[in-house]
Amino acid sequence: MEEPGKMKQESVQVWPEQMGVKRVEVCVQHTLSLIFLCWFVLAGYGQDSKAELVERRDSFYSELQQEGDPKLRVKLQNEYARYCYYTLRIKEGLIAAQQARELSEELGYRPGEAMALQTMAALFWYIPQTHEYFEMEAQRYSEKLTGQDFEYAGIQVPGAAMVFDDLPIDEVEQLLHYFDKYGDTITQAQLATAAARNYFQIGDWGTTRKLLGEAIESYEAYGLVYMQFVLRTYILQTYRMSGNVDAADSIEIAIVESISEKRFEEDRGLITYTLALGYFNTGRYELAIEHFLRNLQQLEQQNQWNFVAESWRLIGIAYESIGRNTNAVDAYREWIRVLDQLENEELLHQAYIRIIFPLIAIHDFNEARYFMDLVRQSQGVDEEGKVYLEASLNDARGQIMLEQEQFNEAIPYFERAWDGFEVVGDQYALPFPPLRLARCYVKSGRFVRAAELARESIALHEKSGNSGSRIPSAANLLLAEAYDSLGEKSVAYDYLRKYKQIEDEVNRADEERRMADAEIRLVLAKSEKLIARLEQDQFRSEQQNKTQKLWIFSITGALLSTLLIIYILYRGNKRKEKTNTILNSQKREIESTLEKLKSTQQQLIHSEKMASLGSLTAGIAHEIQNPLNFVNNFSELNEELASELLDAVQDGDWEEVREISKSIVENENKIKHHGKRAEGIVKSMLQHSRANPDSREPTNLNVLADEYFRLAYHGLRAKDKSFSARMETDFAEDLPDVEVVPQSIGRVLLNLITNAFYAVSERNNLGTDDYFPTVGISSERKSTDQGDYVEIRVADNGNGIQAENLDKIFQPFFSTKPTGEGTGLGLSLSYDIVKAHGGDLKVESERGKGTVFTILIPVININ
Repeated sequence: MEEPGKMKQESVQVWPEQMGVKRVEVCVQHTLSLIFLCWFVLAGYGQDSKAELVERRDSFYSELQQEGDPKLRVKLQNEYARYCYYTLRIKEGLIAAQQARELSEELGYRPGEAMALQTMAALFWYIPQTHEYFEMEAQRYSEKLTGQDFEYAGIQVPGAAMVFDDLPIDEVEQLLHYFDKYGDTITQAQLATAAARNYFQIGDWGTTRKLLGEAIESYEAYGLVYMQFVLRTYILQTYRMSGNVDAADSIEIAIVESISEKRFEEDRGLITYTLALGYFNTGRYELAIEHFLRNLQQLEQQNQWNFVAESWRLIGIAYESIGRNTNAVDAYREWIRVLDQLENEELLHQAYIRIIFPLIAIHDFNEARYFMDLVRQSQGVDEEGKVYLEASLNDARGQIMLEQEQFNEAIPYFERAWDGFEVVGDQYALPFPPLRLARCYVKSGRFVRAAELARESIALHEKSGNSGSRIPSAANLLLAEAYDSLGEKSVAYDYLRKYKQIEDEVNRADEERRMADAEIRLVLAKSEKLIARLEQDQFRSEQQNKTQKLWIFSITGALLSTLLIIYILYRGNKRKEKTNTILNSQKREIESTLEKLKSTQQQLIHSEKMASLGSLTAGIAHEIQNPLNFVNNFSELNEELASELLDAVQDGDWEEVREISKSIVENENKIKHHGKRAEGIVKSMLQHSRANPDSREPTNLNVLADEYFRLAYHGLRAKDKSFSARMETDFAEDLPDVEVVPQSIGRVLLNLITNAFYAVSERNNLGTDDYFPTVGISSERKSTDQGDYVEIRVADNGNGIQAENLDKIFQPFFSTKPTGEGTGLGLSLSYDIVKAHGGDLKVESERGKGTVFTILIPVININ
């Protein structure tokens, strides 16, 4: 079931969620109205007033009247057009943008075309993906320009900017008729797109489709591929919502088949994104996740990082919607990582709020509280935004209490959350606090009040128009439980029957959706096979050309070799007397080659060690960032508390002084804890890189294994952003310390774990549907006739090692990896290190199921 704190932050480019139209299928459960969202993200962080926007608009207009340089006029017209859009002077803005384009064409001024794309982005500033697409196209275009008279800079959207949706439909119609006479296709396309949104909101599907069709034709003429496909997904939605399943299926199949068309090869990433977005918008989350994940690598290769970030966000929401909260947390972490790279502070606050609720669902309360602290420290939010943030945080606090079965303690938090959502008028979030309060009252035995709250939740849900929510189901089940506890069996039965009817409808819709998904997967598989065949044909053609060239070179080489041999034989007959000299020279060359081989062997061993050090360093760089973030955050928090402490001392509020002092002490302890953690990581790195690691010391192999497990994973993630695997640990709690050289055993663990991740990655690349990469590490104390040992096992579910290679893997220079990806020294060195510690290194593997490496280290009494 969705969480109100999660819904608030969404900015999905989808029309139904923006006006509460009931869907035919299960609709997206986590999105709010777009206008409310834009207020939170933009109005909360941008502080320009509407009066200031009008002043800026008029200022640009005045400059435009006085400017004589035509190129500067192009720039000013675009700036003026954008501020007209922000203040809902749409007609004046479109005219200015049109004049700017015409003047650019007349001058042959190519930067004007990039500016025009930026101005289109401004018109659609409140539709995130459309806005970002035009921004991306503007940046692409500007990168192709060779002059210095234009440099792309992303536009800044003022916080008080107004929304096109605020215009009445009749005014939009007047704009369409006004610009129709000019024959300006791109202006018509923009207006038709915006007007279609307005008709969509009132459920006029016919007019919506007509306008979208006109816009698609214009975007196609202008070469904007993404807009063509995203509008097709909107047409698809109108057919679904009007019950015309056949037409919707026909459009969906056409979009899927378009992915394999050669002419869309460069834009395949964007097309797949729009398809995934369409599946997300209609509640087909499994298909959406598949398409988003399949498409991430291509978007990254094309540096479309805004779309990468949005993909991870939607993947997280989709995972939440199907109850896979652990996967949702992983997706949100990736979203946060990309937003960190983009330095997008506004969206980072959204990500912090989103990740809180799946963390609570998987009972990771400490990390949930950490992100709650980050949200609490949000800067630049206006008063209404603060009310909403506090309501969301109260809802999160209440959910933590509810999960911990502290029902009475949770009640005040849900009540405050309810009050906050009422203040900001968040209709989508309002049904949740009373539903959770009802659960608390049922659990604490107050059944009458629980029933009242459950009915209130249903009423608020019906008012919100969020037809995809599971609130009625949960509320009816609570009502049945409450009345059953009150002894009113017949009433309880009625509510239980309603609950069953709702669940049956949901299950039936899910079954229909799964059948539709299966059909689409077949079409998609055919498209992918076609793409693969085209790529294979291209590869085969290239290989044939290479083969022909190789034959030519080979024949030429053979002829030259023959001539050379004849020449050598001829010369040899005349130089027999120099044979001994040549043999001696060859002997010296062989000896020299032998020395070079020995040197090369040492270099390879050093390279293997440096490769492991590089992987470790990459992991440490990622791992050390977390404690440093904690140190920075709590330091900033203490700075604020110290300031509040001074104020409290001056006011003589000693109770407040004690509370603040206690908070400062707690924060200092956290700073110290995370500082020690960072210190430990750095110490491990220094130990690993020591030139002569020969001193043994008592070591807890659980701690060492866990540390290198995480560092190896982050090291690989630093090299390959698309890599992902499940990490499982099972450490024995009573494991004794052993005397080892920590950095040497750490190198062994790093090598085995890195090999395990490589194995699962190779199997994952084969594309098996039901496969999920998993690497596990466990420890155990073993007693044998020879003494006690500590056993560390590193297991993976990769392809396994072929039986004929099992006896060779510890031999120097033997590797199962492709040429260039392994030296064949890692396992050999690891085997020698373990043996030097008096232990043993074993391997078990089954082809197609995985591999297990076992390290045995003897336990020696430590005085």
